[in-house]
Amino acid sequence: MNNYYQKKKKKWEDRQSTTKYKEEKNKARRMKYATDEEFRNKHKKQVKEYQSTHKDVRMSQRLKKYGITIEEYNSLLEKQNGKCAICGAAIGDNSGNRLYVDHNHKSGKVRGLLCLNCNFGIGSLKDDVELLKKAILYLEGKNGTDIDMV
Repeated sequence: MNNYYQKKKKKWEDRQSTTKYKEEKNKARRMKYATDEEFRNKHKKQVKEYQSTHKDVRMSQRLKKYGITIEEYNSLLEKQNGKCAICGAAIGDNSGNRLYVDHNHKSGKVRGLLCLNCNFGIGSLKDDVELLKKAILYLEGKNGTDIDMV
């Protein structure tokens, strides 16, 4: 048996490690998913079950990088009445189904929970208060750049 294993071992390792083999296997799996309704439904059911049973694990892994627990996240969520700290959008209102942890990139301190749009907005302005003030002036038309278009 050991002899047989040693002869086949190299062939098996080569086959498993090749990108081409993996691509072919994935292509066949995608094709089956696209054409076999029973397979597709079974897969969707498995994914849904996995997501529901591992929700807390996934959430705690996400929160780990901010140094807070699920309980602390839920406490923040309760303090904010389940709404974005900036625009007041409730979970699932305007983009996604959760609120994101906002934090100071220099200190790492958690500031609150924001919807996707608000989180991206302040992130795009690099968390820079002066840049945000300039953006406000721009939006109010008070920065002297208004141009009359003909």
